[in-house]
Amino acid sequence: MKEAVKALYRREPIWQISDIETMMFAPRIYPDNIARALVAEADAMPPEEGGGPDIFGIEWEYIPWPAVQWCVLANLFLQMPMNGKKRLFWPDIDSWDWEASSKKNAAFLNNDRFNTCWIQNGWFERLITFLDFEGAILAMVDDEQKESVKTLFDKLSDLYIRLIDKISPAFSRD
Repeated sequence: MKEAVKALYRREPIWQISDIETMMFAPRIYPDNIARALVAEADAMPPEEGGGPDIFGIEWEYIPWPAVQWCVLANLFLQMPMNGKKRLFWPDIDSWDWEASSKKNAAFLNNDRFNTCWIQNGWFERLITFLDFEGAILAMVDDEQKESVKTLFDKLSDLYIRLIDKISPAFSRD
């Protein structure tokens, strides 16, 4: 199954790929996975233990819904740097114990499927966590805030690239 996914990425498909060939990996080392109650690793976390600070220190609260588990933003205490009133806490991903997480998940990731790992929260989702939905929409169209939003999105892009640079060697298995 793993080889079929690799072949697909090389543009040499063996068969039609579906979800069965892949395994989701969402390690605890990435705070957003805990905050949003979605840890899928060797040390599984029940969703009800979710919530808490995300990568930027924004507090999430776990709220169970019937048949579906969700975490929702509970306490927004940061403002965008564009407001000039507060500075945004920026995560220090180099301080995370990548080696320990890699060792803990070695056996979990040693399987016959293609392990997939994603970074929670895209650019607009992240902006929403800082400003709420209405504030995020307004910031993207407000002429006085557009440049700040672009700057934030550039910094987020750099952060996400650095995360991938950390995740790839820590959790790659072949």
